[in-house]
Amino acid sequence: MSKKGTQSAPLSPENYIRKKARTLPVYECLVNTNWETAKLADVVVARRHSNGNITAGFFLVDLMALGIKDGTYCFNYPIDEYNDLVKSIRGNMEFKTIDYTLAHNIILAAEEYAGDLGIEPCKLYRDTIKYILEEDTDDIELIEIECGVNGKPMLFLPEDVDATTKQKYHEKMKKAVGEDGYEYMEGIGSADDVVEKTEDEERFCHLFDNLKTLTQGEADELWTLLHKLNQEYCSDEILDAYYEQLGFFKSFKIHKQKVSPEFLGLKEGDEMPSKSAVGHFLDILKDLVEDKVNEESLNKLRKLMPGHPATLVCEALSIKNSDSEKFAEFVTEAHRNHPDYGMLQLINDFFVQHNVPSYDPEDEKNVDIKRYFGNRTEFNQLEIIYYCLGSAMLASSHDNLEYVVSIVAAVDNLKIDKELKYFVTRSLFLDLLIIMRSILD
Repeated sequence: MSKKGTQSAPLSPENYIRKKARTLPVYECLVNTNWETAKLADVVVARRHSNGNITAGFFLVDLMALGIKDGTYCFNYPIDEYNDLVKSIRGNMEFKTIDYTLAHNIILAAEEYAGDLGIEPCKLYRDTIKYILEEDTDDIELIEIECGVNGKPMLFLPEDVDATTKQKYHEKMKKAVGEDGYEYMEGIGSADDVVEKTEDEERFCHLFDNLKTLTQGEADELWTLLHKLNQEYCSDEILDAYYEQLGFFKSFKIHKQKVSPEFLGLKEGDEMPSKSAVGHFLDILKDLVEDKVNEESLNKLRKLMPGHPATLVCEALSIKNSDSEKFAEFVTEAHRNHPDYGMLQLINDFFVQHNVPSYDPEDEKNVDIKRYFGNRTEFNQLEIIYYCLGSAMLASSHDNLEYVVSIVAAVDNLKIDKELKYFVTRSLFLDLLIIMRSILD
């Protein structure tokens, strides 16, 4: 029995969803309009709290064979932030509102179909987001949802899925329906194979190669194709690993204005700069997210904090895109003089040395934010933004599609300025375009 006057600890978002989400009324359900023909459904099931906020599950559903490939959720989001998240997730796909019964049947039909083939839904679904759905009872009308392609399961696996995983899926399919009982497609053949691009792939390459002259309609088509191809080429296993690794973002407290001494490169006992200097520092970094150099603020910062490590960060990033050789020399020297400053180390690793730890999901050092910021749990939004942009840029240079997709999801869940989120997301989507074009070469 608890003592008088004590209160139980609040539930974590995951535990709240498991225990209480089903008590919330359904707010809306959405799905992409072409789900029946594409056999890929992006389903949204949103529930509304008594305070008007939204908790929602986002389900990536493969009706061909693989079932619930991926998913995510938002918890207790204000309605405008929820709407922004939905908009960013759907990209330029066309969505429509459906009733809960249809949403439930799409998801559960895919789960059951894949389950009959021995394929489990993604971990986040099993552990958490399935509890956003109603319990599957006879009270919910059964709707026939066609699964498979032409009466058979269609197994689609990107080439970069490792041989062991491919064999595992094929063994599951053969055990369930026999060697001739399913169809199989692979994202890209080996270097010795001649593989023709699909119609979607050909169209994507054409639009990408004419990026500067696209009409608005063609640009919308390009984003739609990118989303579709991402679903086809991403490895579920690798994505799950990255989602789990990047899940630490959820535990961070993100500030929009508050600045820690560590963010400024200060050591213990150093005096904090003036509010004016800190303001210029933040303004410069915000502008640089948009690739804009604020010379006026930069000059004022130089006068207020000459030679300061925070000033060096701003000076370095201001020449990153204009003089790569000078940039590399400047960052190398600044990092040599301030080796313990996380921001300079990050810039040096991502933009100069390109020598961050491996992106192998099995590597414990993978995308380890502690390398730059230690064990801190509170950050200014710009620290996290530059970490995301830098690591995604490096990942894109290695065609690591899954990592950039996972970073996009992580950024979507960050409570940062909407304008900054827009520019960061745009930059990340450009990375995704470049990766996909490279994959299709």
